[in-house]
Amino acid sequence: MGDTIAVVAPGSAPDEHRLQDGIERLKSLGLRIVNLAQGNEPYGYLSASDSVRCSALNDAIRDPNVRAIICARGGYGTMRLLQGIDYAELKKQRTLIIGYSDITALQLATLARCQLCTLAGPMVAPDWPELTDGQAQQFRYFTGMEPYIPASHDLTTRVTGEVEGPLIPVTLSMLISLLGTPYLPDLDGSILVLEEIDEAPYRIDRMLCQLSLAGILDRLGGVVLASFSGCDPLPGKPSLSMDDVFDDYVANAGVPVVSGLNFGHLNGSVYLPFGAPARLEAADERATLHILSSPVG
Repeated sequence: MGDTIAVVAPGSAPDEHRLQDGIERLKSLGLRIVNLAQGNEPYGYLSASDSVRCSALNDAIRDPNVRAIICARGGYGTMRLLQGIDYAELKKQRTLIIGYSDITALQLATLARCQLCTLAGPMVAPDWPELTDGQAQQFRYFTGMEPYIPASHDLTTRVTGEVEGPLIPVTLSMLISLLGTPYLPDLDGSILVLEEIDEAPYRIDRMLCQLSLAGILDRLGGVVLASFSGCDPLPGKPSLSMDDVFDDYVANAGVPVVSGLNFGHLNGSVYLPFGAPARLEAADERATLHILSSPVG
């Protein structure tokens, strides 16, 4: 990867102080930063109007000096831009897109329309001011700043099995939002990593039920349950537990299922290559997710 990175805000507006702190941390790695996430007039819960946000994203995609785009934050709004993105230029430039949460929509669309891998993980304002040295090292490996060293994660087996396929790490609600659109890639045989934040168990239940009714769960190669922060039942209200919900759906999908991956809306989240090949090994005693290549490999 080249040494120029563009920062964009395709969703909600970032906190300006944390944005600057995150950018300074990026600069400490020797990177040149083009900040396209500031100076705009917020539009309600969006960082700017759709046209302004889409123009900034396309400007970064079309700039031959920009080798990666790291998103300022998630929030909401990225899927409103999907029809206006210059996918032809994105495929030509092979610009690496980095983010998670609301950015899942852009990553799914990039894989569907360009067959390009992206990088799921920490973003500038919410994460980079406190990024650990270990996370920064993962960033270097996966963006090509240093030679890639194959990574693996030790997890907990829920359903045994072994599979190899493309790794698809998503925020569950964003995956559901793209069902029935041309921006959802073929998920057959993939290793689906699921995470979410602040959704009640019944809402997670409904989303997994929709995946099941759409026939997607039956066609997966494997499932990795990552962070579900703030998704516990409300006190004093009747509810299934999150384990109950998972068991009712993914435990019966006929594919290996593991849990315990430190990915998503939590401190210390790992980086995961979105669309890159991976291998999941889930035995009774031990489960391991092997990341077989980098998005820029």
